[in-house]
Amino acid sequence: MLLAEGGSWDCYLLRFPVGSHVPTHHDPVRGRRHFRLNVTLRGAPESVELLGPAIARGHRWVLFRPDVVSHRLAPVERPRLELSIGWTRPAS
Repeated sequence: MLLAEGGSWDCYLLRFPVGSHVPTHHDPVRGRRHFRLNVTLRGAPESVELLGPAIARGHRWVLFRPDVVSHRLAPVERPRLELSIGWTRPAS
Protein backbone atom coordinates (compact mmCIF):
# COMPACT_ATOMS: atom_id res chain seq x y z
CA MET A 1 0.00 0.00 0.00
CA LEU A 2 1.43 3.37 -1.02
CA LEU A 3 1.36 5.66 2.04
CA ALA A 4 2.92 8.78 0.50
CA GLU A 5 5.09 9.93 -2.38
CA GLY A 6 6.83 12.97 -3.72
CA GLY A 7 8.89 13.80 -6.76
CA SER A 8 11.90 11.71 -5.76
CA TRP A 9 10.67 9.59 -2.83
CA ASP A 10 8.00 7.07 -1.83
CA CYS A 11 6.80 5.31 1.30
CA TYR A 12 5.03 1.93 1.27
CA LEU A 13 3.53 -0.37 3.86
CA LEU A 14 4.09 -3.88 2.50
CA ARG A 15 2.18 -6.95 3.71
CA PHE A 16 3.44 -10.41 2.82
CA PRO A 17 1.21 -13.37 3.71
CA VAL A 18 2.64 -16.78 4.58
CA GLY A 19 4.11 -18.49 1.52
CA SER A 20 4.68 -15.33 -0.49
CA HIS A 21 8.12 -14.40 -1.79
CA VAL A 22 9.82 -11.93 -4.13
CA PRO A 23 12.37 -13.32 -6.61
CA THR A 24 15.85 -11.85 -7.01
CA HIS A 25 15.73 -8.47 -8.75
CA HIS A 26 17.13 -4.91 -9.06
CA ASP A 27 15.14 -1.65 -8.97
CA PRO A 28 16.89 0.61 -11.51
CA VAL A 29 16.04 4.29 -11.86
CA ARG A 30 17.39 5.78 -15.09
CA GLY A 31 20.00 8.50 -14.54
CA ARG A 32 19.60 8.46 -10.75
CA ARG A 33 20.92 6.65 -7.68
CA HIS A 34 18.21 4.73 -5.80
CA PHE A 35 18.23 4.27 -2.02
CA ARG A 36 15.80 2.28 0.14
CA LEU A 37 15.28 1.86 3.87
CA ASN A 38 13.26 -1.25 4.77
CA VAL A 39 12.05 -1.62 8.36
CA THR A 40 10.55 -4.96 9.43
CA LEU A 41 7.55 -4.21 11.67
CA ARG A 42 6.37 -7.83 11.98
CA GLY A 43 7.89 -11.10 10.87
CA ALA A 44 11.43 -12.39 10.45
CA PRO A 45 13.89 -9.59 9.57
CA GLU A 46 16.32 -12.06 7.99
CA SER A 47 13.76 -12.85 5.25
CA VAL A 48 15.14 -9.98 3.14
CA GLU A 49 18.28 -11.22 1.42
CA LEU A 50 20.75 -8.83 -0.16
CA LEU A 51 23.15 -10.37 -2.66
CA GLY A 52 25.66 -7.60 -2.05
CA PRO A 53 26.61 -5.08 0.63
CA ALA A 54 24.17 -2.92 2.58
CA ILE A 55 24.97 0.72 3.30
CA ALA A 56 23.91 0.14 6.92
CA ARG A 57 21.98 -2.54 8.76
CA GLY A 58 20.35 -3.03 12.15
CA HIS A 59 18.43 -5.96 13.60
CA ARG A 60 15.09 -4.98 11.99
CA TRP A 61 16.16 -2.50 9.28
CA VAL A 62 18.41 -2.26 6.27
CA LEU A 63 19.52 0.68 4.11
CA PHE A 64 20.73 -0.32 0.65
CA ARG A 65 20.97 0.59 -3.03
CA PRO A 66 18.28 -1.49 -4.79
CA ASP A 67 19.52 -0.26 -8.17
CA VAL A 68 22.97 -1.76 -7.52
CA VAL A 69 22.43 -4.67 -5.12
CA SER A 70 20.33 -7.68 -6.12
CA HIS A 71 17.79 -8.51 -3.44
CA ARG A 72 14.93 -10.90 -2.75
CA LEU A 73 12.42 -11.92 -0.12
CA ALA A 74 12.71 -15.54 0.99
CA PRO A 75 9.44 -17.49 1.31
CA VAL A 76 7.53 -15.99 4.24
CA GLU A 77 6.93 -18.44 7.10
CA ARG A 78 4.77 -16.12 9.21
CA PRO A 79 2.93 -12.93 8.23
CA ARG A 80 5.33 -10.09 7.47
CA LEU A 81 4.77 -6.33 7.60
CA GLU A 82 7.40 -3.92 6.31
CA LEU A 83 7.74 -0.16 6.04
CA SER A 84 9.72 0.72 2.89
CA ILE A 85 10.97 4.25 2.24
CA GLY A 86 12.78 4.94 -1.01
CA TRP A 87 14.35 7.97 -2.62
CA THR A 88 16.57 8.88 -5.54
CA ARG A 89 19.40 11.31 -6.10
CA PRO A 90 20.98 12.48 -9.35
CA ALA A 91 23.72 10.21 -10.64
CA SER A 92 27.16 11.60 -9.83
